[in-house]
Amino acid sequence: MHKEQDPINILLFTMQQTHLDHDKPMYMSRKNSAASWSQETELAKPKSTDTSAEILLTISFMKKQQTLKVVLNSAKNLLLKKSDTSVDPFATVWLVHDRTLLDRRVTRSKYKTKNPVFNETFNFSVEIEEPENLQLVVAVSNMNSPTAQDEIGHVLIGKSGSLLGQSLWKSVMSNPGHKITKWLPLTLKW
Repeated sequence: MHKEQDPINILLFTMQQTHLDHDKPMYMSRKNSAASWSQETELAKPKSTDTSAEILLTISFMKKQQTLKVVLNSAKNLLLKKSDTSVDPFATVWLVHDRTLLDRRVTRSKYKTKNPVFNETFNFSVEIEEPENLQLVVAVSNMNSPTAQDEIGHVLIGKSGSLLGQSLWKSVMSNPGHKITKWLPLTLKW
C-alpha cells in the first residue's frame, strides 16, 4: 500500500495543456499537498540535492529459503536544509520488482540525532524466479517536520541504482548466503 510520502507513485497530467521549452529543465515540486511540474529558469533552479548523508546496510540473499535479509545498521551526517532543526530520523525500505511494490517496511524513529543507530532487520520473502531483477529503495526521512515527513535522502540498490547500488546488488545476488555490509551515500535525486 502506497502512502503519500512514498517515492513510488503514479503521476498523471494532461499533455494537451502542457507546453514544454526543451531548453529548460523540468522540476517536480509539492505545494499544498499537490504535486506539480514546472519549468524554471537557471536562477530559480533548486540548489544541489546531494547530501553527505550515508547509511550502513547489511544485505544477504538466502536462495534456498527465498529470503532477502536487510539490516539497517546506522546512518550518519543526516542534515536538513535548516541546520538548526533537530532531526528525528526513521528509514523506510521498499522491495520493488519491475516497478511494482512488493513489500514495505519502516524502522522506529530515533530522536534528536544526526547519526542514528537503527540495528533493525527486515526479512523479505522473495518468491520470484529472477531475484536479480528486484530492487531495494531505502529512504531516510525526518519525523520532526511541521508540514510532512521530509526525506533526508535515499539510495536505490539494483539495476536502476547508482554504480555503487548496482555493484552491491550484483555482489549480493552472486554470493547467496553471504552478508555484505556497505556504507551507501544518500541522495535526493531520482
